[in-house]
Amino acid sequence: MSNCVCSDPCNPCSPIYDFTSEITSLTDLIPSPIQFSVRRKNKVVTLQWEHFNGTLSEVTEYLSLIESINPNILPQYTMSFPVIYALDNISRVSYFWINPTAIIHPVRFYLNLDSSSSGILAGMTVIFTGGSVSWIIS
Repeated sequence: MSNCVCSDPCNPCSPIYDFTSEITSLTDLIPSPIQFSVRRKNKVVTLQWEHFNGTLSEVTEYLSLIESINPNILPQYTMSFPVIYALDNISRVSYFWINPTAIIHPVRFYLNLDSSSSGILAGMTVIFTGGSVSWIIS
C-alpha cells in the first residue's frame, strides 16, 4: 500500500477515502448517516468523523460503525484515543478504539473509560462532537 499513487476515492490505496455509516445502538441519529473521511499521507492515516447525536436504543458499552472500514488502512495493532462526549447533556471523557483483528465492530466509541455499561441506560441522549484520530501504517 505504501507504493500507491492512485487518486480514485473507490480504490483502497487512494489517499482519499470517504464513506458514510449509521451507528449501532442509536435511534434518532442526526445526521443520518454520518460522514467519515480517511486521509492518508505517506504512512500516516487520519480518520475524521462529523458531529453526531442520537438516543440510546439499548444498554451498551460502546457505539460502533455499521459500515466496515477498508482493512488496508487499519493500524497494525489495537489503538485507543481519548474523546469527550455528552451523555444526557453531561460532559464525559471516554475513548475511541480501533482494532484491526476484531471481527465484529473494529471501530468503537466507548461510553465509559472502564469499557462497561455502568450508568448507561436506554433512552439517554449522546452527543459526539466531530473529531479525528491518526495512526501509522506499515
